[in-house]
Amino acid sequence: MRRVQLASLVLNFSAVLLGALSLSVLIDPTRHFVEWLAAFSLAVAVLLGAGEYLSARFVRREAKACSTSVAQSPEADEPFRAVAETASDAIISADEKGDIIYWNSAAEKIFGYSMAQVRGRSLTLLMPERLRKAHQDGMKRLVTQGESRLLGKVVELTGLKKDGSEFPLELSLSTWTTSGHRGFTGIIRDITYRKQDERRMSAEHAVTRFLAESPTLAEVAPKILQAICESLGWDMGAFWRVDQEGDVIRCSDVWHSTSVNLAKFTEFSKQAVFTRGTGLPGRVWASGEPSWIIDVQEDASFPRAPIAAKEGLHGALCFPIRTPGLVLGVMEFFSRKIQEPDEGLLQMLASIGSQIGQFMERKRAEEQISTLKEYVQMILDSVPDPIVILDQDAQVQYINGASYRAFSLTPSDVQHRTVFDLLKLEGLTRDELRIELGSYAESRQQHAVFASDHRVGAGLRDPLAPQAIISEGRRRKEIKFGRRTYHYTCFPVERQSEEGQLTGLVLRDTTEESSLQDQLIQAEKLAGIALLTSGLGHELNNPLYSVLGLSEAIIDEDDPAIMKEHARVIVEEARRMGRIIKDLTGRSAMEANDLRVEVDVNEQINYALGLTLPAPAERNLHVGT
Repeated sequence: MRRVQLASLVLNFSAVLLGALSLSVLIDPTRHFVEWLAAFSLAVAVLLGAGEYLSARFVRREAKACSTSVAQSPEADEPFRAVAETASDAIISADEKGDIIYWNSAAEKIFGYSMAQVRGRSLTLLMPERLRKAHQDGMKRLVTQGESRLLGKVVELTGLKKDGSEFPLELSLSTWTTSGHRGFTGIIRDITYRKQDERRMSAEHAVTRFLAESPTLAEVAPKILQAICESLGWDMGAFWRVDQEGDVIRCSDVWHSTSVNLAKFTEFSKQAVFTRGTGLPGRVWASGEPSWIIDVQEDASFPRAPIAAKEGLHGALCFPIRTPGLVLGVMEFFSRKIQEPDEGLLQMLASIGSQIGQFMERKRAEEQISTLKEYVQMILDSVPDPIVILDQDAQVQYINGASYRAFSLTPSDVQHRTVFDLLKLEGLTRDELRIELGSYAESRQQHAVFASDHRVGAGLRDPLAPQAIISEGRRRKEIKFGRRTYHYTCFPVERQSEEGQLTGLVLRDTTEESSLQDQLIQAEKLAGIALLTSGLGHELNNPLYSVLGLSEAIIDEDDPAIMKEHARVIVEEARRMGRIIKDLTGRSAMEANDLRVEVDVNEQINYALGLTLPAPAERNLHVGT
């Protein structure tokens, strides 16, 4: 203080001296010029010295003030302190060396350290070892070059708590300076629960995607185990499937992280078989509810505990794979950490278990339908007659194996072709088939049913049954394909869809049948001719023998009356032969039109007797019925 006063006195004296010199110069410029010049130089030197001293003193005082400000900022600011202490996010300030100078209450709750424990300590205390070098390099670059990749951004990093556990955090970093001194303030938010929700949502989405994309349970199960383990932080997962016939549960799939060695526990689990209520899988199977074990090594009802201890496993959870009223299997997961129960996680996994159960039930139903289709296909391929299914435009939708063989077709021949083109039908045959298909498309009075629920005793008629395919009273149609002849029958096919009416076509190869029928008809004609010839010979022989016998009798007879009688009989027999020939000619013409005629049995018997008895009246014979 005294030095400042002395400097002020010197300045005042210099000012008075300069004033006096200036006045003397005005009074006598020539006499006092040299004295004035010397005095002026002295005054300037004094002023410069005093000004430098005062400036240095002021700078030192301001530097001290700045240093104190940096050492106390920002907690010296009471409004800032009031806001920071009530914030839910951690607010941490550090100097340019990275040492902590401020620490609010939220930071104490998040990291577990008090202000006294962290004041003056490096920020590296709050981060895992693997991140500390990168932090130190970044601080050095920021101080020397004024550059940082974190400033003005919100970034996600990993923090380290006092107990040594890591957690995800969100950091927003800013820098401030006071008189050349730099400081840093970071706002940190613990995003453990948000990340947990994101991981659970990711696991749910992954499971849903796998269930939608995978065709079989064997393919999707390992993917689900891996997705849950990686998303939720578990080291191993296993899928156990219920053997309904054996009433036991068996391990079918296992997945574990490549970073851990769980070979013995995995092998033991694959070979293990649990009954209902035994072991963790058996207990969840019996109860149908999720289960959580904090530490399997301390659980007396966990049979695999000794092996789990050797492999370093602790926490475990298990949830059922179920449909309404039935548990189809379970999934269990293990961790090398002791895991406290998480009710929210169990509820989420129970929901996933229901999704997997629905997938298993749907695949089981699809397998049954596929098996039924195979049976139907096998049956249709075993039918010797070609079967063709057509849409309302006569486009071929299906043909059985007999159709491929009969018409020498390949699958490519059937695509986008009508039955008319497929069978190479033309002219009248094509028109008749078109009319027949049209009539069946309009009429549903008599039909066969193709449906996925075709069961014995369900009231559905077999489409191959004759009564469902062949309509009585409907004339059978015929088509030619090469040298073969086919009779066809149409039937409407009812299916449960909105794609339009389908029509079935059954074709029967009647080539050999028609040939045999022609041969039979020819043989019947020849037999008829033979029978006719035999009858004609018999009919003519009887009167002819009578004529011949009577003629010989006339030769030897002398009595004219007897000879006359014989001649009369000969005339009658000759007339009867004429009638026979006439009747035979008329009967043949009639048989050409219809072999079935009405016959008077009495007349025919009398006629036959008349051929054998020349004069039945003379012998007093009478025939009656």
